[in-house]
Amino acid sequence: MLFLVPLGDWPEKRAPITTLVAVTTLCLVAAGLATGLPMLLAASFISGAASVVA
Repeated sequence: MLFLVPLGDWPEKRAPITTLVAVTTLCLVAAGLATGLPMLLAASFISGAASVVA
């Protein structure tokens, strides 16, 4: 979150918001389809890091 929050200061906010929403969506789908703990942990970590959109 420390590296993604400053992205909100960019003049154009549409591109980073769209990208972060897409990354969060893909990671949540990957977490839902995870067959093992390592994949679930990785998807959860990345989706948590990209959830600064809200």
